[in-house]
This record gives sequence, structure tokens and C-alpha cells, in this order.
Amino acid sequence: MQKRTRSEYNSHGFTLIELMIVIAIIAILAAIAIPQYSQYVINAKTTHAKSNLQTLNTEEQQYYQDCRAYAGSMGDSAALTAAGTCGGVILWPVANTAPTPSAASITGQYFTYSLTLQNTGQNFTITATGIPSQFDNANNVVFTTTDAGLNTCTGPYGCSGGKW
Repeated sequence: MQKRTRSEYNSHGFTLIELMIVIAIIAILAAIAIPQYSQYVINAKTTHAKSNLQTLNTEEQQYYQDCRAYAGSMGDSAALTAAGTCGGVILWPVANTAPTPSAASITGQYFTYSLTLQNTGQNFTITATGIPSQFDNANNVVFTTTDAGLNTCTGPYGCSGGKW
């Protein structure tokens, strides 16, 4: 009868130390990756808001060229058609989310957009205010654009020195 050596008895499976090392490596990678992913998602949300504001600004400028005043509300294509050429409505840039009839304030998935006229329709301000639950409960994520092209912002995300 042959005697078994110690290495033959221990050659099955993983030791507890090996499993603990693997778990520690996975935990370190997760600690690095999860915050990076969260920041990536927030950057995408703020970029979407800035894009919508630029589109709305362009729509307002075009409306002003046609009607000599800025529009006071946003809506879908049906609201735009119903209002007529100078009926005070510009097209909301995100398909299937615009109100009918048109409105001066629209709540999107991540931001609430509001359109304000000043000086009897000769100036406008469009503001995108972040919905706090979408931004780690930060309630000061705000982007603004005006008829003069002034793009300002407040908050911890997507804002550098008060401008965007």
C-alpha cells in the first residue's frame, strides 16, 4: 500500500485565503468603477439638457425672425400647427414628450424646462432645473440660456465657473 503525500490531500478546490484575495480585488475594482459610471451618467444628463436649451434657443431665434417677438410657450407639432405661424409656440425638441396644448413649463425625464418672456416678448430666458432625485438629491443643478446667447449655470454638475 502506498502512502499519500500531503500535497495530494490539499490539491482539491481553493483555499480560504485565495477566495478572500479574489473578493478583495473585486471590491477594489468596484470601488473605482461605480463612482466613475455614476459621473458618466450625470454628465450625459447635463449634456442632454444643454443640447435641449441650445435647440430651444435656436427655435426662439427663428421664431423672432418670422414674428418680431419671441414665443411664450413650447409644444409638439400639433400644438405648433394649431397655434399658427406666429401663435406664440415653438417646437419642443424631444419627440413624444411635449404637452398639447403648449405650455411655458415642461417637465422632462431629468430636468424641468421653463420659458420666460421679458420686455413684451423682446427678450427671453429658458431655464433647465434639474430634478433632485436624478442628481444625488442636489437641488441646485440649473442651466440657463437667454436671447443674447448668455449661457449660465449653477450646481455641482456640468458647470464650470458659472458658464457652460
